[in-house]
Amino acid sequence: MNKHEVLQRTARYLMLHSSFTSNIGLFEGKMGIILFFMNYSRYTKCKRYEKFAGELIDEIYAEIHIDCSPNFGNGLAGIGWGMEYLIRNHFVKADPDEVLKALDNQILERDVRRVKDFSMENGLKGIATYVISRCAGREYSCIFEDISLI
Repeated sequence: MNKHEVLQRTARYLMLHSSFTSNIGLFEGKMGIILFFMNYSRYTKCKRYEKFAGELIDEIYAEIHIDCSPNFGNGLAGIGWGMEYLIRNHFVKADPDEVLKALDNQILERDVRRVKDFSMENGLKGIATYVISRCAGREYSCIFEDISLI
């Protein structure tokens, strides 16, 4: 089986099953599936996959809540990073500072000096990856607008 067949089978499987997953995160949930479909749409030049990814974005926004974990793997930081990726790579048109303001506040509420887990999935490395992606290439980022550093 060549890579085109593998990608096509993957796309078909995900189209049938992704709406049934309750996980909205990056590593094991809908945000990761969205990234796959947006890139696959560009690869195949088929808008059907982009439209499907847009529907999954709507599902994430309907399912996201204040008690979601701030982690990167399957929490807010990963969802925010995924949205930042989609905006920067021109998959969606939006103002990231406007779209991600609530997530920024929730993620940066965590006191990083007390984090004991340094992993990408659940710890400090994931939070740092999100913050760096939000600040990269900007002269001033509103991500720190309301944050007191003292």
